Amino acid sequence: MTNEELTAVYNPVPLGICVLNRQKHIVFVNKGFRELLNDKRKQVEGWPLEKLFPVFEQSYFKQRLEQVFNENVPLFLSSGLHGVEVAQGLGKKDAYCEVSLAPLIKRDDHYAEQVVLTVEEVTSTVKQIKQQKNLLKCLRRQLKESEAVKQIMEGVQLELQEANAAKDKLFSIIGHDLKTPFSALVAISDLLMNNSHKDTDGKERRRLYEAIWLTATQGIEFVTNLLNWAQSQSNSITALPCHFDLDKLLSELQAFYRLSMQKKSISMRLTYNTSNSRVFADMDMIKVVLQNLLSNAIKFSRNTQLIEIELVAENGNRTRILVKDKGLGMPAHILKSIMRKKRVKPGLGANMEKGTGIGLSVCHEFLEANNSSLLIESIPGKGSTFSFSLANSAKGFHSQSITDVSEHPN
Repeated sequence: MTNEELTAVYNPVPLGICVLNRQKHIVFVNKGFRELLNDKRKQVEGWPLEKLFPVFEQSYFKQRLEQVFNENVPLFLSSGLHGVEVAQGLGKKDAYCEVSLAPLIKRDDHYAEQVVLTVEEVTSTVKQIKQQKNLLKCLRRQLKESEAVKQIMEGVQLELQEANAAKDKLFSIIGHDLKTPFSALVAISDLLMNNSHKDTDGKERRRLYEAIWLTATQGIEFVTNLLNWAQSQSNSITALPCHFDLDKLLSELQAFYRLSMQKKSISMRLTYNTSNSRVFADMDMIKVVLQNLLSNAIKFSRNTQLIEIELVAENGNRTRILVKDKGLGMPAHILKSIMRKKRVKPGLGANMEKGTGIGLSVCHEFLEANNSSLLIESIPGKGSTFSFSLANSAKGFHSQSITDVSEHPN
């Protein structure tokens, strides 16, 4: 794959990705990977892999890396065993990362000419697990101090350990065994679709490629929403606000959903009724909110329709973001359930696309963490408008109470 192809495929992926050649040298890093590096290591193209991650100097990992290239066997380094070593390779202190490697196989090839290495920082997750372990230690001390309730507490402790073990296993499977392969599948199938027109009789092949892409995209949406929802339910959600440019974020999302819109011949228009597109909020949370709203707008829009994103200046040093579609709309009872933050049965999109049913719940939680709330206007058969407002400054963020009206009558 050329550098231009790698850039087009992997820059939109919200993970750190670098590509290795058969000499185990880094030939490409995406935007997410470069953001993980400290300032002294911004240019790593051409480096041997072991220079960045010394763990690959060990004979075992050298052998496993050969298996990735020659036997198409993926490799996964867990945060518990090697997470600190990986983070140190990136120039990070007191951080944990997880790494997976997957072969990048061209059509009709039997072995990989290149390998995709994916890095994800999981420091907050590891710290949460450590906090849970510390909680278990405290419970043990309390058991020793109270002999009268020892047997009862031992039963509670066992249940807590089993619950934590099950939860950790679930999050491990969902967060890494599913998300990383799905990300690679989306990127590769996107590339295959873009090249399929070169094959004169490739109509059936392209249909299969599109099915692969759609399945992977829906899988990523489900995994991401499930992880975000689980985080909000565990009371561990904390906003880390900063200044960022909505215009840049929206342009990135527009590019990310380009293929989804092309499949339905949908167009997207950005309208700015404000001179200031900079806001102060948790950028990652707002990105998740906008991803869910745009995904829904595409899903419930009919072919050839228009989706409009509008930024409007509001009094009180705030900016309102509106996502409008002219699609299927929602009946009043569904709208009422959503605004009461109840999980609703996922509806089918205009082209029978499936949803998860938890995306808007995540939006509610993340907007509340940023001192905002979701307003919805929807008319069956005529479309929906989702909107929320964000502070333009730190002063506005900390002084603002949630005053948005949460529901608009049909």
